[in-house]
This record gives sequence, C-alpha cells and structure tokens, in this order.
Amino acid sequence: MKRNIIIFTLLFGCLPLFSQITEKDNSITFFVCNNMMITELLIDGKKYNFLIDTGATTLVDKTIISKKTKKQKSYLDLNNTLKKFNQVEINNIEIANFKINKKLVGLFDFSKISKTTCCQIDGILGIDILKLNNIKIDFNKNKIFLLNKNYDFDENKAKKISYIEDKQGTPMLNISISDSIQSTFTLDTGYSGFISTKFKENINYESYYISYRFNAFSKNIDTTYTKFQKIRIDSIQSNSIIDYRKNFKNLIGYSFIKNFEVLIDWKNKSLYLEHTNKTIESEIINNNFGFNVNNIENKIIVSKVYSNSISCNQLFVGDQILNITEFDSKNHEWDHCLINNFINNSSTIKLSIVIMRDKKKLTIFFLR
Repeated sequence: MKRNIIIFTLLFGCLPLFSQITEKDNSITFFVCNNMMITELLIDGKKYNFLIDTGATTLVDKTIISKKTKKQKSYLDLNNTLKKFNQVEINNIEIANFKINKKLVGLFDFSKISKTTCCQIDGILGIDILKLNNIKIDFNKNKIFLLNKNYDFDENKAKKISYIEDKQGTPMLNISISDSIQSTFTLDTGYSGFISTKFKENINYESYYISYRFNAFSKNIDTTYTKFQKIRIDSIQSNSIIDYRKNFKNLIGYSFIKNFEVLIDWKNKSLYLEHTNKTIESEIINNNFGFNVNNIENKIIVSKVYSNSISCNQLFVGDQILNITEFDSKNHEWDHCLINNFINNSSTIKLSIVIMRDKKKLTIFFLR
C-alpha cells in the first residue's frame, strides 16, 4: 500500500509522470488560444470548437442547435449563483475516439465570449463529461489522456493532494497565500488566469498590472489588481500571480496549472501534481508597449496596463482609444483582437495614440 504522505521534490530533466501512458491510449488533443484550452469535437457530424472547462457543465452555443428545447435546469455560475438555462438532447457527440449518444446539454450564447477572447468558442466541454474517465493533462503535448484504470506514479516526483468538490463536482483545493490567506480554491481550467481570489486583506495589489476582466456568464466588468505572491498547496510551494476580483469565486486557472503535469482521480477525489521545468515568472506577458485593449460597449478601451512599462502612468485602465497612427485602420478593421496583436507583436518603435479621458481628447506618444 502506498503512503498517504509523499515527499514532493522539484526534479528537472527526468522521465515524465505516468510514463506507462502511450499515444495508443484514448486522448483529447487541444490547442491553446489566449490561455484557454480548446478542442475540436463533432456534434451530429459537424466540427466545433469547445473550451475544456472543469469549472462548468457542458454547454452548446444556441445558434448551432435547431432542436426544440427541453425543461430548464439550474446551473451554478462563476459568481456562485444559480441560473437557469434551456436544455436540448444531442444525438451524437464525438470526442477523440469515443462517442456519447443522447446527451442532454445546456444552451448558451457564446458570441460575446468569442468576441471578447478573440477565440472562436462554440461550447464548453464540461465537468459532467470530463468526469467519465480519470484524466491526465499533459501540457507539453497538448493532450488530455483518458484513463480507464489506475496508473502508478513516482512518489519521489509527484504529490498526491486530496480535494473536496463543489456542487457540480469540480475539485476544490486548500491554498495558502503568503501565509496570510487560507481558503479553498476551485480548479477551473476554463479560467485563463493564474490564481484569483475575492480576499483583498493583507495583500498589496499594486504590482504587475491593473485590468478589466469579463465574467463569461455575466455582463459585469471586474477591475482586477494583480500581485506576485508565495503560495502553498499542501506541501507544494510556488510563486504565482494573484488576481483580486471582488464578488468572485476563488479560482485556480489555466495559467497556473499548466506549469504542472496533472492527473485527476475523480472517484477517490485525488489530484496528482508534478512540477515541470516551467516557471511562473516566465509566463508573464512580455508586452511591447505595456498595455492591452478590449471591446467594451463597442468602444476600444484600455483594459490592462503593466507596471514598470512605458505605458505606466501615461495610459490608464478605462481610457478610450480613438486612433493609433501607426495602426493602419484603413486596411484593418478597428478590432481589439487585431489591435492587441499589433501592440504585442509589431516591430515599430513608436506609437502615437489619441485617447478620450474624462471627456477630453489627449495625444500620447511612446518611444521604445
């Protein structure tokens, strides 16, 4: 019998965890779009992009289903409140090498999410389907292996962590932040960030960036303050970006969990983590000009400003962008996705930006 307490060490250059798993096993291949895991699946023979989300139930965009809806069902959203949505029965869902027949799923309008995230999302592959098999997530291969039996793990490299579940069966882990905050955090692969908390006390949120973020299941816009902090999950110690979001659930997101190899044993409510050779520090966005924009009520708004960047104290979250001289808006749609790509990847060394702030037009010049 294996010990319940396992010493966790960080070892690099070793064989991967669960080396018994081969490419012949059933697996779901995913790609990453703006820190979200997206997989292609077939619904009644047609291909769609679905967000892999342990923090939600399976949902389908209402525009791709023409069948009559069945009775409504209550759903626990990211604000931890129950909401009702219509349901429909899908004849056939094909994911990797297996099929699900006569599946009852919820309907949701994903058009706003696709527009906001700059990723085409037609639905959510949720916890109700993911829990049909134990899963191993390999972020190096961009694969989720579906396990129909137990696999041994290396006690010198992996850490077994017991968890509790929320109302829909999503794992919740005990986390300590800087030894001042201790609480349960929901493991939510559909959340693109690192670690998000509703607690503000005893944490200084003045480093890295301030931003607007959107809640996928709400029209609310949250202001996020971010700080680098030491965290502890059981005996695992690491550093992470911590987001403060008022009236929001405590979440562990994709940007944090991708730094580990992960196996989830749903039946025994156990999570196995092995740290990879990635570091949280290396995942901080190296933004050319230190800001990002988003589309808020059909206006291009500064949604994020990084500290210690050339934009700090010149641009502020909430500024409306009216024009960027170097961005050829005549040949490009005035679209926040294209603008962000230009800001992050352009080789230009200067920007001339016209903004609206407090009902006044201002022109700001940047030189890198």
